[in-house]
Amino acid sequence: EVPPTLAVEVQSPNDKQKQVTQKVIDYLGSGVKVVWLVNYEERFVTVYRPGDVPRVFDETDELLAVELPGLRFKVADFFRLRPAPPAAP
Repeated sequence: EVPPTLAVEVQSPNDKQKQVTQKVIDYLGSGVKVVWLVNYEERFVTVYRPGDVPRVFDETDELLAVELPGLRFKVADFFRLRPAPPAAP
């Protein structure tokens, strides 16, 4: 089985840091090339890569997944709420 190149984990307010850290370790240990950990409450994304120090990006930054050419996201876009569809008449 081939692991995904990118894993995106959204941290819940109820998640314990130890459990989240273990998930990231598990992803990287299974061959995932990059993990984006989204902290919705604090509004930042931490990027993990095997053998590299984690990097933190805030809403003013843009994420670029060099492992997936052309994939880029503005961090602020992770935290935009979609408006509800209009109510039916």
